[in-house]
Amino acid sequence: MVILKLFSFIHSSFIPMETAPKSYWKLTTAIIGAILVVAAGLGFWWWRNTPALPQPAGTMILVYTQKIKETATDARFWPTVQILRKVGTAEPEILAEVGKVGEYPISMELSPDKKSLLINLESKLQILDLATKQLKDLFIPKQQVVSFTYSPDKTQLFIWDQAFPAQDENDNYYAHRLTLATGQDEILTQGQSESSFYGSLWREDDKIIMGEARGEISALYFFDLSNNRLIKTPGDYNLELFSESGKAMTSINEIIENICNDFSLSQPSGYEIIDPVSGNVLDTISAAKRGVSVLAFSPDDSQILYQTEKPHTKQEDCDKTLDELFFIKTIGVDQAAPISDPIGILTQWDQSPDRATWQYNDQTRIWSILLDGQPVVTSTARLELMGQYEE
Repeated sequence: MVILKLFSFIHSSFIPMETAPKSYWKLTTAIIGAILVVAAGLGFWWWRNTPALPQPAGTMILVYTQKIKETATDARFWPTVQILRKVGTAEPEILAEVGKVGEYPISMELSPDKKSLLINLESKLQILDLATKQLKDLFIPKQQVVSFTYSPDKTQLFIWDQAFPAQDENDNYYAHRLTLATGQDEILTQGQSESSFYGSLWREDDKIIMGEARGEISALYFFDLSNNRLIKTPGDYNLELFSESGKAMTSINEIIENICNDFSLSQPSGYEIIDPVSGNVLDTISAAKRGVSVLAFSPDDSQILYQTEKPHTKQEDCDKTLDELFFIKTIGVDQAAPISDPIGILTQWDQSPDRATWQYNDQTRIWSILLDGQPVVTSTARLELMGQYEE
């Protein structure tokens, strides 16, 4: 799901606050804000509800990083990490080591065929062959790699290339299209902006959903490949949870008080469902005096699964789910249908929660990679899960 990719991006982007450039935190805070808005909408449903699901019989493969050192400069800390792979119950194997001064490992992503790992070091984009362990440069930006997004056919990357103004007075930006098979780099457009942008999803109609960092939120934009223009989506919308195709997106339009949300002391109680390119409103969902959490879009964008619940008014109830109800709604049709098996719907839609995750325990100061809720790798050094799949 998109939310999981966003969490992975921001976790891997973390820089100690005392050493981070101010403009870096402008972008980072905006992405955090987008995540928190979406997480509030989800109601942290994934974390509160972990029913036993039938698990496939394949071997689980986890790709993760472990920090081995950190180099301090006047500007920031520069981590060096090992990339490791754990296959089933076997001991982890080291695949590569990346990160040094001038090369910050900001994010990593498995290729769609699970044969390689793309590594964003800001000053370059590298690709690691998971079979041969060969690591090579794939792309060198003119400024910094902010984001990369796969084309729908997975043969190209859209790369947003922009320096952070507070770190570098050069405020130029470049939009690239990189052909993976040949390495051909095409600059689609270039310009200057004091705002920081990043790409999120490349739609089949060659519109790329973008965000503009604005403090705790990200304003909704898109890049049109038919004319190579960066365009603000009509209306006053922020980047939130969108469908797999990118043709539908939630937009909070009502809130209700909830004392258990430490970030805003509120939670969504209503949404507009919009097209993130045209800004057209496709539908609305709401619940009087109840919180609303959007869980997922159907693969064909025709339906939306959501839950409602009584808002929390007492601190002692914060770990409880209050009067939870689930609904499925066909977009554009007035009536929503109550359901009793949301996990069944998510399984049909191939959107079951990922089996693996990672966490840090503040009390023990131990990092863990978890599989089906159980630790399979632990360390006092920082661990981050970069990908998971089954064979």
